[in-house]
Amino acid sequence: MYQLPPELLQRLVDSHGNKILQQGKRGIEKESLRIDRLTGALSQAPHPKALGAALTHPFITTDYAESLLEFVTPALSSNAEAIQFLSDLHKFTYAHIQGETLWPCSMPCGFSKHSDVPLAQYGDSNVGRMKTIYRRGLGHRYGRIMQTISGVHFNYSLPKEVWTALCPMLDCDISSNQSAQDFQSAAYFALIRNFKRLSWIILYLFGSSPAVCKSFFQGADSGLDEYPGNTVAGEFATSLRMSDIGYTNHAQSSLNISVNSLNEYVAGLTRAISTPYPNYVDMGLFDGDKQIQLSSCILQIANEFYSVVRPKRVALSGEEPTAALRRRGVEYVEIRALDLDPFSRVGVNQVELDFVECLLLHCLFTSSPAISAVEQVEIVNNDNIVATHGRKPDLQLHRAGAKVGLNGWAREVCEELLVVADVLDAESGETRFSDAVHHQLQAVEDTARTPSARVLEALSASSMTYNEFGLARAQTIATEYAEEVDLAPGIDSAMNELAVESLARADAVKARDKEDFDAYLADYFARGLV
Repeated sequence: MYQLPPELLQRLVDSHGNKILQQGKRGIEKESLRIDRLTGALSQAPHPKALGAALTHPFITTDYAESLLEFVTPALSSNAEAIQFLSDLHKFTYAHIQGETLWPCSMPCGFSKHSDVPLAQYGDSNVGRMKTIYRRGLGHRYGRIMQTISGVHFNYSLPKEVWTALCPMLDCDISSNQSAQDFQSAAYFALIRNFKRLSWIILYLFGSSPAVCKSFFQGADSGLDEYPGNTVAGEFATSLRMSDIGYTNHAQSSLNISVNSLNEYVAGLTRAISTPYPNYVDMGLFDGDKQIQLSSCILQIANEFYSVVRPKRVALSGEEPTAALRRRGVEYVEIRALDLDPFSRVGVNQVELDFVECLLLHCLFTSSPAISAVEQVEIVNNDNIVATHGRKPDLQLHRAGAKVGLNGWAREVCEELLVVADVLDAESGETRFSDAVHHQLQAVEDTARTPSARVLEALSASSMTYNEFGLARAQTIATEYAEEVDLAPGIDSAMNELAVESLARADAVKARDKEDFDAYLADYFARGLV
């Protein structure tokens, strides 16, 4: 099961050059709530028409809520390009959300009830209705407020040349398209397994959600420490977003979707999409004439399954994601464990992504045995304890059945990443990747340097509530964008054209519908089984 010879990374670059590893693609998906610029209240306004149609715009859409924007960069050649593209999307958006700004934190704030969260609307086409009903189902299953948690997803792929070069070194036969596809998928799943083993370090280094507004709990006991105003926080928490407080999903807790192979992963998801869950059966599909969920199964669709990392394949129009994976294999991985960084204007920075890229390559070039049921429990427990107590002095995690200190393990990981960083830096003659790893080593040695500690320090130093802190940051970022020079004329006009074109494409989607919604939905689920 993906047992690698030592020094494989060095053998690859010795025979094919350092540049081969930098020819992959990187992309960012970033969610942000639209809020009132003065009060911080969640916007109840429809998706701004000036931003285009959420259904068909390639770069600016919505997630669960009508006011939860999602920015999507294309697959680009460097992390710097991805950050710049994301920044341009933000600048364009700020110019078209009059009286509003973007909430800069992962955990939302300021709700009186779940119905305060408006469902995302995608029009009357079959696919648009399906997207809205799916989100209505999430609201009934987990609560609408839970679905306003925001994060950053990092998409990463390696070029075909890497797989072609690695196969002879591993004595693999890729003489057919199928065997090459299978090898690439197996390698990506090996990366995924190792990333899951080390995902706790992402929560420690980049977790930025140690505090939350009491309104998030709707009167329930948070189990957190009381702070001034309407704020609660965990003294040593790093990422409440990634804890049981955040993405809680009792129905999924027993799924145990295996990442030991593509076939096991697809089979597990397919089973969850087709297995009824008693609570959802009791809920029913309709409330009167209104459909409230797509199905009564554990998962309505594959995207409902939450994980810190996902194998991905771009699906064809109308194609179910598991079917795309089964037919054409893994194309890239999606890292979903990153909180919004409230100290960054776009919620993420290049130093962070450079570190993550080093980690992903380390995960790929390290032997990756199957994850047993026992190890899976260790992985889940490590993630949860770091999310809630990651900065606690002398915190102990579990590795291979034994206790290990977080700091010592994190130091060990970073030292291994420096090997990867040196390889990546060698091509350019710069020290960007090495600097990124050294920067995080400082946070390993001093917890005060972590963004979660900085958030709590900001709350304490200013005596601000969580809502006041988030709103102050949101207003500062909006002002900074407003005071900058405008977007380059070519970029601004291109974005305006994209918005207009997306509105026309959304109308065309509706016009192309040839069947009623019930038939469309039945056909969609049937396509996922073949």
